[in-house]
Amino acid sequence: MNDNFNEDSLCLAELQYKVIHHNTFDFKEGEKVFLKSNPEFPLIVDLVCKNVVFCKSIDNTVFYIRPECILQYYYSGLLIYKNRFDICLN
Repeated sequence: MNDNFNEDSLCLAELQYKVIHHNTFDFKEGEKVFLKSNPEFPLIVDLVCKNVVFCKSIDNTVFYIRPECILQYYYSGLLIYKNRFDICLN
């Protein structure tokens, strides 16, 4: 409303936990992602392989993570339509 909206203004929706990625190629190198087990810990996708995604933390620690353990801001628009259907407005 006051033109101060940015990436940090987004909050993680509980419905994001319902999104389960099975394909590592849903992720792009350089994308900011989060662990489902610790959504306050931002990671940057460094390398995408067939079964895992390699991510770096702010201090350049490298993690290899299965795709089903990752949250993306991309899905922050999830809603339940009439309490029956999960939809994404992206």
